[in-house]
Order: sequence, then structure tokens, then C-alpha cells
Amino acid sequence: MQVKVCPKCGAENRADRAACSGCYTSLEGVAVTEAAPRPAAPASQPQAQGPAPAQPVGPSPLSGPAISSGQPPVSNYGAPPGAPSPYGPPPNTLERRPAPVKSGPNVVAIILVIVLLVGVSFGGWWGYNKYKTMGPTKAAQEFMDAGRSGDFAKFKASLTKDGADLVDKFAARIPGGEATFAAEMKKQASQKMGKIIGVTFDQKIDGLAYVSVEPPDKSQLPAGTTCVEIVCSKQDGEWKVDLRATGLRMQSKLNNTSGK
Repeated sequence: MQVKVCPKCGAENRADRAACSGCYTSLEGVAVTEAAPRPAAPASQPQAQGPAPAQPVGPSPLSGPAISSGQPPVSNYGAPPGAPSPYGPPPNTLERRPAPVKSGPNVVAIILVIVLLVGVSFGGWWGYNKYKTMGPTKAAQEFMDAGRSGDFAKFKASLTKDGADLVDKFAARIPGGEATFAAEMKKQASQKMGKIIGVTFDQKIDGLAYVSVEPPDKSQLPAGTTCVEIVCSKQDGEWKVDLRATGLRMQSKLNNTSGK
């Protein structure tokens, strides 16, 4: 039988093959020769009892170095000893990790933010209104305190410029001057000036407010009225009591209640 002997591994191949069936080396240009005679099979020998000793297996171009029978085959393409397997650890050695918990919106945090915003808004509104009403309220309170104590100088300081001029002219025309005016002022203030119960700002005129004062004795008020209103106006950036406007407003309310 004619064969081609592989120049690399020495395997005999059929004459019509273009590549070695053992190592796939090209057989182009390899001369065809007669196949080497095969040795006759030896006579059968009686088998000894017990397992046969492991016989080494010859080398193979595909399977790698020779191994003994009974040992697992070693692949030329396997990972070297001690290297991690490319397929990962066996299933029973995989690390068990808890499933990730899907976190939803933090309801408590949202509620706290809403409460905080409401508190800040209310605090700002309350502070703004307190600051806004503090000016006319303070001016009216100083006006009443000066009247109750009979302090002529402080009384004038709580008034607008035209009100202070009006007081000076009136005090100059009466006997006793400022002393008489202060005594009468103290008497009237103690009877008609009580406590401040509210502030109303004029919707049409900026810098004009009406401070409502509840007198100690409401029987002295005109019919249909429950309080006395002190008119305050802003002058040179400060709230002052407008004495002339206060008198005119009291007269207007008295006329309205009496039907005139």
C-alpha cells in the first residue's frame, strides 16, 4: 500500500491526502512510498487476576503529552495548573449575595421638606406683617404713653411736623402754656386712650395707616363706634401720628353716626 509519511509527526497517510490526518501538516510535495510492514500480533497470554497495571499512552499531536491509563486526559489548550477556570467556580462554591432592594422615594424626607418649607413661609409671612405693622403701632403707642405721662416734649416728638406746630400754637394761646396743655392732655389720655387692638393700612394712599384703640370706657364713644382710630403717616422714613388727620377722621365718623 502506498502512503505519504508526515515529515513532522511521522504518521502514515493515504497517498491522496493533502494534509496529515494526525497533525494537519501539509503533505504537498511529500513523496509517495510503500507502507511499512506491520508486525504480527503476539500470541495471547493468559490474563493474570486483578487489575492490569497502567500502561503509558504514546504522545498524540492533538492530546498532548503521554498519560497513563486511568488518569484524566490533559488538554493542550487547558489552563495551566493553579490558574482560575475561565468558566468560574463550581455552582456550589459561588458567593451568595442578597438580592438588591429596590429603594423607593423617602416619604419621611419628603414630609420633613414640606413641613420645613411651610414653616419658613409662615415665619416669613408673620415676620413681614409684624415688621410692617410695627411702625404705626409703635408711633401710636408712644403718642399715648406721652399723653398719659403728661410729657409735652415726647408728645410733640410723636407727631408729624404740622401736628407739632399745631400743638405749639395752641399751647401758646392758653393760660399756663405748655404746663396747662400737658395737664389737660394727661387727663384726656387716661380717660379715652386704652389699648391698641389693630392696624389698617390705607388701600389708596401709601404710607397711611389707622391704628384702632379700645378706650377704657366705651360709653364715651359715639353711637355705632367701638374704638378710636389714630391716623399715622410716614414722614421722612418714620411713622408719626397725624394729629390733624386724626381729628378730621373722628369728626367724619361722628357725623356719619349722627346722620349729618
